[in-house]
Amino acid sequence: MSKVLLCLGSNRDALRHIDAAQNMLRRTLGDIRFSQSLWTKPIGTATPSPLYLNCLAQADTNLGYPALRQMLKDMERTIGSTPTERKQGIVRIDIDILLADGQRHHEDDWERPYVKNLLAQL
Repeated sequence: MSKVLLCLGSNRDALRHIDAAQNMLRRTLGDIRFSQSLWTKPIGTATPSPLYLNCLAQADTNLGYPALRQMLKDMERTIGSTPTERKQGIVRIDIDILLADGQRHHEDDWERPYVKNLLAQL
C-alpha cells in the first residue's frame, strides 16, 4: 500500500466536474480525503481561459503508477475531457498524480501557491 496525492482541476462547469471526479475516486480508491476547492487563475495557457477550480486528494492504494495513471485518464474521458477541447483551453477535468509509489511527479506543481495551501489541509 502506498500513498497517492492527486491534483484535480477544471475550468468548464467546474463544480459539477470536480464533484463527478471526487465521486468516481471515492468509488475506486475507497478511503480518500479531499482538500477544499479553490478558484485559481490559469497558469501557462496559450489561449484565454476561465478560472480553474482545484483541489487535492490523498489516498492509499495498491495500484502502481502505470495502473493509477490509466485509471485516471479513463475517468477524465468518462467525464468528457477530450484532446480537442484541451487544445481549445477547455478542461472539463484534469487529474494529475503528484505522488505515487513514493515518487513525486509534476515537480512544478509542487511549487504552486495553491498546491502548497491545499496540501496543508491534508
